[in-house]
Amino acid sequence: MRPSHNTPNPMPKWNLSIPADTDRLVRSHLARQGMKKGDLSALVNAAVREKVIRKMAERLRSENPRASAKKLEQLLESAVRREIFGELVREIQERNKDSDPDEIMREVDEAVAWVRAHR
Repeated sequence: MRPSHNTPNPMPKWNLSIPADTDRLVRSHLARQGMKKGDLSALVNAAVREKVIRKMAERLRSENPRASAKKLEQLLESAVRREIFGELVREIQERNKDSDPDEIMREVDEAVAWVRAHR
């Protein structure tokens, strides 16, 4: 069983303001596809991830102009993992700013051991 830690909400809620014509376009598109509950969230998630990853890829291409496509893909995968990991670390630091550092280290060691055991 996975260690019980205070984990961030796996599905954060966003409040977004978008132009009315974009709202009509998206809802019309989803309605034509037989919109189901969660389709709007899935569409926004896919679009945002794609945009962020595309921007990261552009930056990596400009920083590594001689890299092969395979190398750029590896760099991108690594950059995405680092970005996600960095955000998780910041969330954990904020949540535990008043906690005992030794207790946090024990929890981190326990979590790392669990991840390694379940690869």
